[in-house]
Amino acid sequence: MSRRQFRGRQELGARLRRLRLEAGLTGTDLAEVLGWAQSKVSRIETGRQSTTTGDVRAWAAAVQAPPGLVEDLIADLRSLRVEHAAWRRQLRAGHAPRQRTLIALEAAARLDRTFQPLFIPGLLQTAEYARYVLTAS
Repeated sequence: MSRRQFRGRQELGARLRRLRLEAGLTGTDLAEVLGWAQSKVSRIETGRQSTTTGDVRAWAAAVQAPPGLVEDLIADLRSLRVEHAAWRRQLRAGHAPRQRTLIALEAAARLDRTFQPLFIPGLLQTAEYARYVLTAS
């Protein structure tokens, strides 16, 4: 899973969490209403577990979310699924094609701005420096 996908799951989870809090429910309360383990509620809210359309609909019903908001949440979930499927398809051939694409983008760049207070950015590292950093950690 890419970082972007994980952030997407975290954002969806945060929205669900806000709905739960606005309804005045604890994670334990919501889990009890839904017949789920409390850990499932927690994992969904933190983005560590993917969710289903049925889960989102059940959650929304339990917190009495407006119908328009429910459809918006489901649209976000579908978008995350499409992105995840595209990512998996892309990686079926391994990481090499993706890396070649990134190398081409990097080579075409005219300017590279980074702020890295602890390490020299990767493109500027010598082999010896990279080796030292990797063995030190």
